[in-house]
Amino acid sequence: MARDKDFEALREELERHAYLLEPIDRSLVYVGKNGRVAWASQRLSSLGIHPIEAVGKHAEKVLSKEAAALIARSLEGKKAARELVIGGNKVELRSAPFEDEGVIRGAVVALANLSPLEKARNELAAKAKELKRLNLRLGAENRLQRVSQDISKAIATGESTEEILHILVESIRRVFKGTGAIVFERRRGGALYPASYSGLSSRASELVLDPNYEKSLSGQVALAGKAKAFNDPAEVKSMLQHKWFQEYGKRVLGAPIQVGNELHGVLLHVGDHKYSEEDANAMQYLSDIAAIVLRNAKQASIDGLTGLLNRQKFDAAYDQEVSRARSLRQPLTAVFADIDHLKKANDQYGHAFGDKLVRNFALVHNRAQERLLQHLKNTRFKDARPAVGRYGGDEIVTVASMGMDDADKYKQFLREEEARARKEGLFTPPGEVAPFKTKLTIGIASSETPGVDPGEVLRIADDVMYGYKQRRGREKAFRDWWKERPKLLRRLLPPAIRQKIEDRAIARETRRAALRR
Repeated sequence: MARDKDFEALREELERHAYLLEPIDRSLVYVGKNGRVAWASQRLSSLGIHPIEAVGKHAEKVLSKEAAALIARSLEGKKAARELVIGGNKVELRSAPFEDEGVIRGAVVALANLSPLEKARNELAAKAKELKRLNLRLGAENRLQRVSQDISKAIATGESTEEILHILVESIRRVFKGTGAIVFERRRGGALYPASYSGLSSRASELVLDPNYEKSLSGQVALAGKAKAFNDPAEVKSMLQHKWFQEYGKRVLGAPIQVGNELHGVLLHVGDHKYSEEDANAMQYLSDIAAIVLRNAKQASIDGLTGLLNRQKFDAAYDQEVSRARSLRQPLTAVFADIDHLKKANDQYGHAFGDKLVRNFALVHNRAQERLLQHLKNTRFKDARPAVGRYGGDEIVTVASMGMDDADKYKQFLREEEARARKEGLFTPPGEVAPFKTKLTIGIASSETPGVDPGEVLRIADDVMYGYKQRRGREKAFRDWWKERPKLLRRLLPPAIRQKIEDRAIARETRRAALRR
């Protein structure tokens, strides 16, 4: 394995070869001069390769013979790039030499899984063929073809999901020549939230629709299971949950965004003209494209082991929640949870059991989050959209617009679901009767506390969690940590722990004063 002092040089080398990191969702592998893998990022698991088990093995055995040949070129001082197949996945490999003081020490390899991208391209191509069979006006058909081309180009160039959905709603306005269009994305809890809109006021960002309410417009679209035109102004007025939406038109064309039988969102277009059956067919085609985009985005944003948000998507969600909390002047709270003794579980029972623990603690969070959403419905934070993500190997983080009392309730839910999972045997190693001794260490921080900015809650919650872990283990390290933290953190810890620490500090100073006498 590469020495610790190599990693700073490795980081600098990655910055020099910035092209290795575009797009950002690449798996990184460091191969030593001997051709063996010295380090691999966690994202390598997306190719079906366990990053820890890959370390120490020859690149040919971990990747493929063709990949090893390309890496060998970089070990000789040359850059290499090629598309090839690794483990049944179509992969783009980029490799560059890693130099230290003018001497080649190894090679840095970046791997991008193109299989999901290829699948999305093929599905879009299939939709383009289907378009020819639709009985549409020639002008509308040409516009739809341009939509397909624009979306395909956006996916191929690695545009964000938000940008692709914005292209889609702009295209809907061009196709139907109406006032405005909006795409809603279904999130945890079942409600529909605006993902992108065009031609509407900023109030559209506050829309939250219930697809299960049969009398609502979104509910009717979801129940229809296909594109539907609402040409009766009186019917539209009675079904709109937000009356101001009708200011932009008296008629609505909607379509559900579905993958299989699962509802992922809803597309709506508002205008004054009467929609035809051809318009409904075109809207259905556009909703199928939206389904491909959302499904592709979901696959790219989900952690493969836990099903929670991955680090990149969670960071983006956190930034959005911070902006939202500042603009609405609402408190933002972070709950930072760390799985205790995960390394011991890996060493004692193997990585398969360690992965099982991480998956089951993610299940604990999902169960607790469902209870939290029910709890928040009866508070002023009923529109909160908690984001739960895997922050590191053994860290799971939740951020939501809620207060400290709500966070304490969420912590209680986590403890109760943790106990339930323990009784269900979810923490029991193979061949054992008793569960493995592990639990969550939880740190909480909220901008509801005076002097705390929403952008600081994640860092502070991490500090509080770290303090709890050190408190149970290394007393000296905890005292050092305590001295370095601002006084604000002392107020965030439970009174019992705070009082105990202060009592110890007083006793220590008393003993020192006695010795000086």
